[in-house]
Amino acid sequence: MTAMLLQVGFVPLGSAWVKEIEAAKVTAAYEQRDGGMILAFSLMPNITSMGDHVRAATAASLAFKVGDRIAERFEVSLIHDSNIALCRDERGGPQGLLAAYPDIPFRFDALCLGFRQLFSASHEK
Repeated sequence: MTAMLLQVGFVPLGSAWVKEIEAAKVTAAYEQRDGGMILAFSLMPNITSMGDHVRAATAASLAFKVGDRIAERFEVSLIHDSNIALCRDERGGPQGLLAAYPDIPFRFDALCLGFRQLFSASHEK
């Protein structure tokens, strides 16, 4: 997994890997969650409102794309955590399962409402 992060320009920073893109940072770090190790991606600055999704579009795209490639390669799950109330309410909780390889490929409909709206609008242009 580390090699894949390095190939797309992430640099090691302590126990994590970081890539700066436009006005944001994407951080990838291993976390112990639900009895297993996962690779968690986070965006800085944090998304704190529906409007913040626009600011983080490129960074989020990178995190979802790289996360999906790693999940597919290593046959693991890709989870999207949301901290926006509207996104959490719409999906019934903070986490959405984006993929669980090899059985469930990446699902656009599992993204939070904010990113689905943003990426749908930019795709239609």
